[in-house]
Amino acid sequence: IERNVAFDIIGHAYYLESGVEEENFLMYNFASFVHAIGGPAVMQNQFAQAWEAYEDLKVPADRTASGFYISNVYNTVIGNAASGGWAGMQLPVFPQPIDPTLRFNGVVPKDRPTLLISGNSVHSSGFFSQNSGAVYAGGSLYWEENDEASTTLKYNAGRVGSIRLTRSSKNDDGSDAWLQITNTTVWLCNVGSTGWGRRSE
Repeated sequence: IERNVAFDIIGHAYYLESGVEEENFLMYNFASFVHAIGGPAVMQNQFAQAWEAYEDLKVPADRTASGFYISNVYNTVIGNAASGGWAGMQLPVFPQPIDPTLRFNGVVPKDRPTLLISGNSVHSSGFFSQNSGAVYAGGSLYWEENDEASTTLKYNAGRVGSIRLTRSSKNDDGSDAWLQITNTTVWLCNVGSTGWGRRSE
């Protein structure tokens, strides 16, 4: 996806939905004037309530609609720009793919290594939270672990303490990896960049 403009969007603009999308290219795109569905998630600190999907909000993460929503970082994301949105760029935590037909395929999106996220910029973003950044590696979208028949997604925009809902990037050989975001510019935002995970740089 290259050299596009997304303006006045309801829900996430550029959106890798299920968490299994890998080796894609998002390059030199622009997102602006992005609106949350169901009202924006407001966070007074690093913790937030969990929301469940319902008829008018199939994906509760749309409460934090962002310019770029990258559910699996094993992709090339370069040269993009975001203006506004709950976050300009959000890298959420998925312990499993959110497509019900792929839920048990063994992919753990939150633990995939970064392919390349570089040269992106964000401004005028992050107004609705005191602790989430304009570039935000956080927010967990998940099925209940102990309910394999569940058809209801849950979303927590803030920090979650469980290992299952914490990013822990791994290389293909199982060794520890770092979530890497480079050459990024953020300005006119509440907080530049934040994330809840084990290894970020």
